[in-house]
Amino acid sequence: MRVKHFRTLDEARKWISGDGAKAKATAGSLLELKAKAGAAAFELTPSQITEAIDAFRRLAGADLTLTAAVDFAIKHSRPAAGVISVAEAIEKAVLRKQARRPTYWTNLKTRWRRFERWLPRAKKKALHMITQADIRGYLNHCNLKPKGEDNEKRNLSVLFGWAVQNHYIAVNPCKGIASQNKDEEEKPPNVLTIEQVVELLALAQKEIVQPLKVAKDEIADVTVPAWDLIPYLTIGLFAGYRPEETRRIDWDEIDFARGVIRLPASKAKGKRKRRVRMSPNLIAWLLPRRPENGKGRIILNWRWKFQAFQKALGEGWDPWPKDSLRASYASYHLEQAKHAGETAWSMGHRNLDTLYRHYIDEIKEMTDAEVYWTLDPEKVALLAQQLMNLPSKGKNSLGNPTANLGDQPVEIRLRKATADSKGRREFSYADIQQIKDERKAGATYPELAKKWRCSKSTLSYMLSETARRQGIYGGKSPN
Repeated sequence: MRVKHFRTLDEARKWISGDGAKAKATAGSLLELKAKAGAAAFELTPSQITEAIDAFRRLAGADLTLTAAVDFAIKHSRPAAGVISVAEAIEKAVLRKQARRPTYWTNLKTRWRRFERWLPRAKKKALHMITQADIRGYLNHCNLKPKGEDNEKRNLSVLFGWAVQNHYIAVNPCKGIASQNKDEEEKPPNVLTIEQVVELLALAQKEIVQPLKVAKDEIADVTVPAWDLIPYLTIGLFAGYRPEETRRIDWDEIDFARGVIRLPASKAKGKRKRRVRMSPNLIAWLLPRRPENGKGRIILNWRWKFQAFQKALGEGWDPWPKDSLRASYASYHLEQAKHAGETAWSMGHRNLDTLYRHYIDEIKEMTDAEVYWTLDPEKVALLAQQLMNLPSKGKNSLGNPTANLGDQPVEIRLRKATADSKGRREFSYADIQQIKDERKAGATYPELAKKWRCSKSTLSYMLSETARRQGIYGGKSPN
């Protein structure tokens, strides 16, 4: 028996894992190894063999081959542009984005900083070490709804997309991450009723003074001059511009001669210029506010003024119904125009998908759309007076539209509150008595509404005691 002697224990261990392991191989296995791998297989040092054995052991549970692991390491360990921390990447990416609107890049920076604070210390120092698992972990930590999660992922993807373009990372880790609970039903848009629109515009015509917290330990009265918010509200309601777009509109971008509002690409979302034709009632709201020189922003100090306005509206408007002005425009415009392409073009949508997903069939009463597009200052004043005493008649239903009544006195308008320019007749006292008799005989509201060419809610109101007391319908009671 051949005995091998070693000077140290460490030398013996190296031999066992290296040359000793080779010595155990049979002649057949050595020949087979040499045929497949060549002489290089016999040139590995004992430490290299030991390292390979350890690597195979660690990869066994990761479902990766040694070659795949090496390829990944080579691709990711040393980016072509060098290692950069997350904080440095944020600063450089923000500089690249500062050609865009300040609200856009400041919002991105806020979100990116929040992500950086969440990361473990080791990964903050090296952007290329961040993986899909880190992105998914952060999104789970945020605990957002599907739409909010998509927005957060999209904002992070902007940062990593910049890093890929500048060779700081090889692959954007946000790609391929599916949003969770995607089948969750989306909330319907916040479409305002006619009553709500009247409430907004009636209040905006008055001076408002509200105490607001303006600093950490300071509360001060904020004054909103009468009509100051009218341009902001009416352009949202009757032209459909986004809130941030509306706040950037200048008076010289409102062409009263041609009846259009032109928003340049520099102020519009997606850098795509927009043009919206103004309805007659929108022109009636804007003309009184137009400055003599026709220049300047339509609203200044919007933040404080809108907070005071919202507070004056009461608890029912807290929180503010998100995107309600634009959503109302889309729904009422679609109901009136009956042309999805025209509405989508006015909204600045690239296709019809958003329109069909959110705004189809949101307006249940055609008469509401007719009233909506006639809401000028005089009409709002009239309806605000009526709404002070009239009971609610259901969602999206005013019940007594006053369309196209010309220059008649307010007293006549009140009596003709149910007159309709598109075929609906004025109800006389005799009409009301006949309708009541038909109801007693068993006629249903849908049958009567079809016969008398009016909505069910209007019919219900006209039969009410309140209508009789108000003298809304024409004719006089014999009593």
